[in-house]
Amino acid sequence: MKKEYKYKITEDDFIDFQLHYLKMNSNMTSSIKKTIIILIALYIIVFVSMAIYFRDNAFLIIIIALLVSAFSILQVVTYKKRLDRKIVKKIKEYVRSGKLDKIFGDKELVIYDDKVIFKENGGTSEFNKDSIEKIDSTGKCIFFYISEMSAIIIPKDFLGNDDIEFLLSYKN
Repeated sequence: MKKEYKYKITEDDFIDFQLHYLKMNSNMTSSIKKTIIILIALYIIVFVSMAIYFRDNAFLIIIIALLVSAFSILQVVTYKKRLDRKIVKKIKEYVRSGKLDKIFGDKELVIYDDKVIFKENGGTSEFNKDSIEKIDSTGKCIFFYISEMSAIIIPKDFLGNDDIEFLLSYKN
């Protein structure tokens, strides 16, 4: 069996991969959880300090409690989205600098029963089926992970439903 896929990697495809990688990276998710816990603790300390300082004025404590709670909840709930926007901004800076030019452009993926051949501007890479660590996907792309940090990105825009099912089940 031989299946060939010709496609183009865009900036959006690479951003999709980076955001997916960070969501799946246990170190990153652990760091995000710790940051959220620190934010919650910090807001509790601020609230308690203000409540103690203004303990003689119950009305002021209620207003402070509402304001600090609303701000705290807003910060905690939007933290992940703000982090994603920051990452996207950083990737776009790298793209403008030209540091990622080799990643974008025309690609070709040839799949056989026992191996995968990936062709791009920089050359051709061949991987045995067993060397693909995992296959994962998002709404936009399929990723053939060659290592924990490196993957072949395949945009779904260039694929039919049968191709998507085939690629996702390739390791099985």
